[in-house]
Amino acid sequence: MAFSKLNYVNVGPHGTFKRSGGLHTTPQDIDALFEYLARTGVDKLAVHFHGGLVPEGRGEMIARSMQTVFEKGNAHGLTFIWETGLVETLMRNVTRVNQTRFFQKLVRYVFRQLSKRLGGDLSGRGPGEPMTMSEIEAELSRIDKFEALESAARGGADRLDEADLEFALGEMELEFLLELQGDTDLADGDFDALVGAAVLDPSIAHELRDETGRGVALFQVAKYLARITYRVLKRYVDKRDHGLYPTVIEEILREFYLADFGAWTWGRMKDVAAEMWLPNGATLDENSHPGTYFLHKLKAHQERHPGFKVDLVGHSAGSIAICHMLHAGDAAGVLPDIRAIIFLAPACLTRLLHDEIIAHPERYDTFRMFTMADALEQKDPLVPGVYTRSLLYFISGVLEDEVDTPLAGMARFWSGTPPFNEGYLMETARWLLAETENRAVLSKTPDEALEGLRTTSGSHGGFDDDEPTRGSITHLVAKP
Repeated sequence: MAFSKLNYVNVGPHGTFKRSGGLHTTPQDIDALFEYLARTGVDKLAVHFHGGLVPEGRGEMIARSMQTVFEKGNAHGLTFIWETGLVETLMRNVTRVNQTRFFQKLVRYVFRQLSKRLGGDLSGRGPGEPMTMSEIEAELSRIDKFEALESAARGGADRLDEADLEFALGEMELEFLLELQGDTDLADGDFDALVGAAVLDPSIAHELRDETGRGVALFQVAKYLARITYRVLKRYVDKRDHGLYPTVIEEILREFYLADFGAWTWGRMKDVAAEMWLPNGATLDENSHPGTYFLHKLKAHQERHPGFKVDLVGHSAGSIAICHMLHAGDAAGVLPDIRAIIFLAPACLTRLLHDEIIAHPERYDTFRMFTMADALEQKDPLVPGVYTRSLLYFISGVLEDEVDTPLAGMARFWSGTPPFNEGYLMETARWLLAETENRAVLSKTPDEALEGLRTTSGSHGGFDDDEPTRGSITHLVAKP
């Protein structure tokens, strides 16, 4: 069938029916959907949630593309379109920050101190001897920045402990200050020119200006550099790092740029994922919530048409919306019978997956996740040449409140060994990796993989375009 309002629900600001762009959904549009399903006798509905990280236009394109996947499985496709544009925001801001002289200097000073604190393994000159700036520049010019020195970094970190780090913190502040005083570009530079177009956290920007308001307060920069280096080292000691270069970038961004960086957008997007399922009042208006209205209609339709099958498909942050749907629908007594839940590179917290899906097997019949093996996750750069890990790594390392927050789609957290041996993480790993259940399918699968168990996406955003993955979804939806 031609793509129409029967194939999408547009979610407006704060998870409401409010218009926010070219697409708009009303309660009457949802009524028309279920009238169509009843009239045509369609017995399967695939409810799809795109990543939530894309603008409206891209959301519509994804909905149109996924419609064909569902129709091949003889199901009616319905996509919830909720626009935020986070990826574009992140890529723009990361690039903008990277282009400033201030950021570039921060990166180089941190690496120089790290090479000293990691016991000389990085410089190759022995304990206490840092890399030269020319050596650091050479590594930064590589596509795989500092990857060749990763084993040396881990070896150096294995010789450190908490006491070493606490002692080093004050020492590093002094060493950074002495180095910065010899940097005429910083010591005599104009603060606004150094920072450029990138917007620092306002409170930090105030601290970093000198008493004239025009120059740089070097002692404050030294304090922050020491703190950043300390946290990078601690993450290595605790085995919570994301690789040497990505971890440095993450800690600098968290310290200096987070307020303007996308964390607010990410938080608001998660809010909308929950708000679309909030209770509605007796009167429907633009402030009502389309997700809740849809759930009530779906539950009633399923009761009138026994055997009507419902599958849920969530890509990236779409998994968050599905988890909130399960919780809200269950709490309100309107959760429909769900046959399959299919996640593509889910960006929901592992805790959310555990609490809303694993802990409630009565809410669905089957579960399957398609995501990347960690080796591929590490080679999927969010911003090539600037941040060399995937979007999920970035969310885990920068946008969530706690650094290295476990996300459901990251195989990194499935080892069951320290530091990933917390109870719910171990339960999740056992559940996902249970033999014969095929709940977790890691890209890239071999050519001979069975139908419904194929995926070859090499990027976080590529799963809904990847033909083997699309074929797997069709196979699952097509089941009688």
